[in-house]
Amino acid sequence: MTTWPAPATTSGPDGRLSHAAFAEGVLEALRTWPTPREFPTSVLLLSPLVPHGSPDPVADLRGAITTALDAIQTDPAGVEAHEALTTTYTPACRTHRAAARRLGVPYGTYRRHLALTKERLVERLLRQLATASTPPER
Repeated sequence: MTTWPAPATTSGPDGRLSHAAFAEGVLEALRTWPTPREFPTSVLLLSPLVPHGSPDPVADLRGAITTALDAIQTDPAGVEAHEALTTTYTPACRTHRAAARRLGVPYGTYRRHLALTKERLVERLLRQLATASTPPER
């Protein structure tokens, strides 16, 4: 059974490793986004982002990632970062440089936006995990 990090769990080697494993799972999901046959191998399908017993876990996970990604667009910097991430992981852009050209921004700016968005996406998904892991109050 995979143990997923709580958002506040960042100190100590175990917290960092579990956070890193989760972040790598998010990046792997993004990399396989355009190839649906590979997406069902995502380790995140075992996370609380997917409801237990879901009839379509891939759709639920993709929905959770899409919701978190859409939430990033709450400020102007988030809009640019969101565009960098979505342009990077669409099938039309085969390289990061091609994605920067398509966005009309210098490569260094593109890389900063992409790194920022990846961090924000992981943090949003961790918050969703915390919400999904918290039992309802009685």
